[in-house]
Amino acid sequence: MIRVYTFLFLSAFVLSATAQTAIPNGDFESWTSLNGAQNPVRWKTIDDVLTVLPFNLPSQNLVVQETDPANVASGSSSALLTTKGVSFPIVGDITFAGSMSIGNYGLTPQGLTSFQVTLGGVAYTDRPDSIELSYKYKLPSGQDHGTVNVNLTHATAHDGTVTVGSATINLNPSNNFSTVKAKITYYSALNPDTLKIQIESSATTFGQGVLGGQLWVDNVHFLGYDTIFKAYLFPKTDQVRCEGDTIAIRTDEIAGDSYVWFRDGVMLPYSTYKIRVNTSGQYNVLVTHNHALWVSDTITLTVHPLPVVTFTGYLDTLCKDDAPIQLTGGSPAGGTYTGNGVRQGIFYPANASLGNKNLTYIYTDNNGCTASAALSRFYIVDCTVGISALGADAAIRVYPNPAKDKLYVTANSQITGGEAKVYDLQGRLVSAMQLASGQSVLDLSSVDAGYYSIQIANAAGQTLAVTKITVAK
Repeated sequence: MIRVYTFLFLSAFVLSATAQTAIPNGDFESWTSLNGAQNPVRWKTIDDVLTVLPFNLPSQNLVVQETDPANVASGSSSALLTTKGVSFPIVGDITFAGSMSIGNYGLTPQGLTSFQVTLGGVAYTDRPDSIELSYKYKLPSGQDHGTVNVNLTHATAHDGTVTVGSATINLNPSNNFSTVKAKITYYSALNPDTLKIQIESSATTFGQGVLGGQLWVDNVHFLGYDTIFKAYLFPKTDQVRCEGDTIAIRTDEIAGDSYVWFRDGVMLPYSTYKIRVNTSGQYNVLVTHNHALWVSDTITLTVHPLPVVTFTGYLDTLCKDDAPIQLTGGSPAGGTYTGNGVRQGIFYPANASLGNKNLTYIYTDNNGCTASAALSRFYIVDCTVGISALGADAAIRVYPNPAKDKLYVTANSQITGGEAKVYDLQGRLVSAMQLASGQSVLDLSSVDAGYYSIQIANAAGQTLAVTKITVAK
């Protein structure tokens, strides 16, 4: 076994001489009006979205331009976001936070009282170190906080939209303007292509905010640059899987980079940016980027074995009108039975289709791993068919069909003293019994599986019925 020990060589990007790209209209000096709703230029507000929903709502003034110097941190205006109750037809009032998003903002009704929020964002390619803003926040009562959510994303060819970096700031009550700063947490070495920022006057977009909460926000801007390259892993946290599952572990796909993967310090035969594995261990990757070596953090993958599941029992032939049967035979205890005719662990012949019934026992262990076992448990027949018309006056019934070890013959007094004979396909007698009025039981335990005919005669030897039966073992 060859173990490869790697050393981390640190390097830094050379900062560009150009200025950092500013957040569009982050000082909220420029405003416009759309559908009666006020909007900071390059931003979209909840008011504008509500006015275009199919409820014919006017602007609710959840977000407005604030020009009172006492409520402005810099320049001549700020954004005022207020949590209010919005009255909808039929439904009534729903609490909405004052909310705005840079770029597009979507709100799609999900039923009568909930909405799905989608944020579009604007084009942005820098990697800022942190975000800073000024705010003040007033609550008439209760507990709540405003929020600022920042997401930098990148649309990749093979992995969809990747979150490059993010930050969340909770804005607690403050009667005077305060300046807050939050560092951007990065998850990828890629440069972003989209910036999304959402600002809200409540911890929740709708339904639970404190009515009357007011948030003034001003001078939102980025500070500094993220300058150190890092080899990132996705997912970011330790993972647990079950035997048979696989997990994709990847780093960033960057043109010109090369990759060497390790499990428990031992080099793996992979040289791509993404691997798929199903073995327990600690995984990391060595990335060569711009002729420097970078070692990622390590994530631990734990793979649990599947539980050993059994389902035991013998094939039993049942009539459609037989009583329900409580299912047993599945192990370990605590699982569930499924299959045609099964409901809550009980098999109902009347609800099952004719023929062979393969049932399944499913068990999930404490690790969340699931396994199952299948069993051919029942054969369902219609015990009212298959009798020759000769036996109609004698009310003859022969069941079950297929049979296993026993065959039941019922009839009226016409068969008393008669006889039932079972013949194989070569015409050889394999079993016989004397019949009595009511029910008689023919022992088939020594009869091999296969196809047979049964003849039923009265005491005078007159044949009353002839039919075919199947013996299944």
